[in-house]
Amino acid sequence: MIGGNSSAGVAIVGIACRFPGAADHSTFWQNLCEGVESISAFSDEDLLSAGVSAEQLRNPSYVKAASLLPDIDQFDAGFFEYSPEEARLMDPQQRLLLEVAWESFEDAGEPVGSSARPIGVFTGLGGVVSSYLVDRLPFSADLPGTTGNLSHLGNDKDFPSTRISYKLNLTGPSINVQTACSTSLVAVHLACQAIFAGECDMALAGAATVRVPQRVGYTSVKGGILSPDGHCRAFDADAQGTIFGSGVGAVLLKDLAAAVADGNHIYAVIRGSAINNDGADKVSYTASSAAGQARAMIEALLMADVSPDDIAYVECHGTGTVVGDPLEIDALIRAFRTRTDRRGFCAIGSVKTNIGHLEQTAGLAALIKTAFALKDGKIPPSLNFRNPNPKIDFAGSPFFVNTECRDWPAGDRPRLAAVNSLGLGGTNAFVVLEQAPAATERADAAGPALFALSAKTDAALRTSIDRHLTWLTRDQARLADICFTSTSGRMHFPVRFSAVVGLKEELREALVAKDACDAVVQPTGERRLAFLFSGQASQYARMGAELYQRQPVFREEIDRCAEIVGSRLGRPLSDVLLSADADASLIDETAYTQPALFAVQAGLIALWRSWGIVPNVVLGHSVGEFATAYCAGVYTLEQLLGLLTERARLMQALPRDGAMAAIFSGEATVTAAIEDYGCADVAIAALNAPQNTVISGARDAVTALIARFERLGIECRLLTVSHAFHSPSMRPAATELGRIAAGVQGRSSKLSWFSTSSATGMQEPPHAKYWRDHALNPVRFTDGMRALEQTGVSEFLEIGPGSTLLVLGRQCVSENGKAWLGSLSKQGELNEILTSLGQLYRRGYDVDWDAFNRPHAGRRVSLPTYPFEHRRFWIEADAAVRSTGSFSNGLTGARLRSALPDAQFENAYSLQRFTYLGDHRIYGMPV
Repeated sequence: MIGGNSSAGVAIVGIACRFPGAADHSTFWQNLCEGVESISAFSDEDLLSAGVSAEQLRNPSYVKAASLLPDIDQFDAGFFEYSPEEARLMDPQQRLLLEVAWESFEDAGEPVGSSARPIGVFTGLGGVVSSYLVDRLPFSADLPGTTGNLSHLGNDKDFPSTRISYKLNLTGPSINVQTACSTSLVAVHLACQAIFAGECDMALAGAATVRVPQRVGYTSVKGGILSPDGHCRAFDADAQGTIFGSGVGAVLLKDLAAAVADGNHIYAVIRGSAINNDGADKVSYTASSAAGQARAMIEALLMADVSPDDIAYVECHGTGTVVGDPLEIDALIRAFRTRTDRRGFCAIGSVKTNIGHLEQTAGLAALIKTAFALKDGKIPPSLNFRNPNPKIDFAGSPFFVNTECRDWPAGDRPRLAAVNSLGLGGTNAFVVLEQAPAATERADAAGPALFALSAKTDAALRTSIDRHLTWLTRDQARLADICFTSTSGRMHFPVRFSAVVGLKEELREALVAKDACDAVVQPTGERRLAFLFSGQASQYARMGAELYQRQPVFREEIDRCAEIVGSRLGRPLSDVLLSADADASLIDETAYTQPALFAVQAGLIALWRSWGIVPNVVLGHSVGEFATAYCAGVYTLEQLLGLLTERARLMQALPRDGAMAAIFSGEATVTAAIEDYGCADVAIAALNAPQNTVISGARDAVTALIARFERLGIECRLLTVSHAFHSPSMRPAATELGRIAAGVQGRSSKLSWFSTSSATGMQEPPHAKYWRDHALNPVRFTDGMRALEQTGVSEFLEIGPGSTLLVLGRQCVSENGKAWLGSLSKQGELNEILTSLGQLYRRGYDVDWDAFNRPHAGRRVSLPTYPFEHRRFWIEADAAVRSTGSFSNGLTGARLRSALPDAQFENAYSLQRFTYLGDHRIYGMPV
């Protein structure tokens, strides 16, 4: 029992369908609102070419119409990893149901197969046996040589649900449902029960009915259930039967409270449902029972704790048969009259007047129609109704047939509706639906967002981009929700596109851009990522402030560093980094610069890791090696901040009479110049690139050397530093640092770490001498980059402010398709890091999108679904033995649906199909 709990219920969060006249749910709903009847009429030429005999066409009872589902021979076998042979042998019902199941997840913004929690599958198929199996496979000379079990597995009703569970990696209950025409609504009920029972978090309910062949008419029998003119006239005085058709549909269901919490868009809420059977209380096994239907209706209303007075619309089974319609309305009257005496307040309709009777899929078509009616506040017209069936007392009932597209305004309470479905054999289903709760208004997140799109092929990605461009012109979804759904609401494939955008117009421009589909797709074994940790002089005032505000993981790591450092700097580390009131020059003071830079780099390590981005190899420049050691797991945060804070304090205390300069020339030239000058106070501090060498030493000596190089035409640049780092002037600080480092015990590296100080790989933890020499020795960045190149690094990501190492690194190694990516930029920190994440995604790196979106989770919106690349997979029956529209089985053929007491069958006979008939001859002629 749901009772009066407003948060209880099952939300319809995803819808996908392919119905006559509609390849998707949006077109289906538009057709319904516009009163479109999607029944196709055939010419004699059409039917003759389909194999219908001229004799049948002359039969006045032969109806030249059908409710068609286009492209039943089309399937994306490659997407679902089926061989062409498997695809050809598979019932189109199972193929289409697979695609629609996938689309329902994408419509819901739920990534397929990624949930660690169980998801159930409840589906059913049309036909006694697969009409494709009966009509095509036994009579084709076009069959593969050996079919084995493929035709059995691909056509049997035992396998559609478990096939979906296998292909979509869904681990909840997987049940095939077969209750004739009520199959799909019964599947919805069972799915809801499984969710209520805790057997699964979500459940897929679906059905497929595909009649093979399609492009044929049918024979109408007087008193039968088939319409004599191809139109369904539900509840009308002229109603004489229905017309059967093909269709496929699926809905994704989720506990209402979970759907609201997870930001799902909700079409409608299932408040209650019930199923039962008529038992023996009816005139025949194939007849329906008003009493049985009424019991199911009353039970569902009680479960939903809903009064019939509040229901404004009922989507009826409404087949348009002489007997069925009055029985159904009688059942509704009985159920409603238990609680209300009002008249004429509840609209009714039947989707069968639009698309025909889809048999096992009929209940889903009705449910989808009703869900959209609740969502959009419109009741579509029920077609072909002029005068009421005289056996139905509408005037004394609560009901009226809705014949126009009627606005359904919201009132004080949510809109309520119901759907009725019944099956041959007496299984009834009734579902009570409620308007979805209003979504909480959210302001659009400020700043840039990352949009992602992927496919299995280049062509599919381009088609997807085109679909999104079209969709953007008409949808009003927030940009933040679009980007959230594109990342957290999709499974991601190898061919990828990404864009960092701040406005929907920017997204449109990015999709239109010439390089929209440019992507580098590399096998897993070929991708290698290097983290490059920048050194001193890359810092800027308030570096990391934007990420601190927007990214909790980054903020927590910065706060942790500030807590560890405590008062040792004289000012809180967070003030130095983030306060707008702090002296901006503090960030350039060595005592503050080094711990502040390390804290930012630690925050970036944590942030990238939370997104699933971890390096294969690490390398640091100068003081950046402390963050490298942390990333490699050699030291703890506490150990390194303690060591680094002392290093910065010791260096800050040294005389400020040094200078550093970048000389844009090679090591040999600079070394020769220093030796020729004969100055022991100057040393090479860094070998940053083949033609970029940094010198460090006494200010006067460095100034003199600059003048000497400039006379030789060599460009020089004086660096803004407080001390002559990596020079002999650092010796007093280095000696003390070595003594302190002797008390710090490290561990073996968890990553490949190449030292730019010792120019070697680091596996074991550095000893105290390493950190002493590190302050004195030159930074051998060029050697480090060349070593990384030898390991096959394909992406270089700078961890720290700016892009200094990216500029230098490109000068050290060949390009060959490498990516150079930053983490922080003064021009926009979030934009920079999102752009780099997008580039890594494009190049095949897997991103933890749930973690990425956790700080600012949006709503899941209905984006365009995957563009399946269809090919024809079909077994052609030989022309001489084509069926003519009935699902024939043996000599008797198919039994015609009829309420008459006598059994009637229909079949097409030929000597090619039944060769033994040629044995009965009179005067030598087969008779």
